[in-house]
Amino acid sequence: VTGVQTCALPIYAAKKATYVIPEKRDVQQIEFKTEKEAAEARALIAKGTTFEDLARRRGMKPEQTSLGTLAETEIPDADRAKAIFALPVNEVSQPLKTGFGGFALARAVKITPGSNKTLDDVKEDIRKDLTTRLAADKLVDAINIFTDAKSSGANLKEAAQKAGMRSEEHTSE
Repeated sequence: VTGVQTCALPIYAAKKATYVIPEKRDVQQIEFKTEKEAAEARALIAKGTTFEDLARRRGMKPEQTSLGTLAETEIPDADRAKAIFALPVNEVSQPLKTGFGGFALARAVKITPGSNKTLDDVKEDIRKDLTTRLAADKLVDAINIFTDAKSSGANLKEAAQKAGMRSEEHTSE
């Protein structure tokens, strides 16, 4: 394990949410009071009724069917989330039990694939960031040492030496 990997691993872990992005789906659903109603509606879908037509028949506008763009973990009911994330685009689910005691038909109208950048994928970026931060910290330390030395009465050359800086004298002609 190299020094970069030793330092990079905790940084990668802390920023994992930026490197591991879950799949998201634009989810629509139509809710029903009973499983029987949902099953009858699913049978209509199987016979060619569109999801939009079914929503209209239930007095819903298109925006009322949208749950938004969601990751699987953002759907409160794990079983319903799993079923929705197993569907191909635009396929209507079988009746799904909702968290409110009813049932729903759902579909994903768009799937945005997730991405997963490994430590190997990002370690060079982490190394550059870490190098920049360490250099900035070192510069601040040198400035503080220089300022403290000047405040304690050191001349410019002495303060520079204490801070690890080079000092050069220039004479004007």
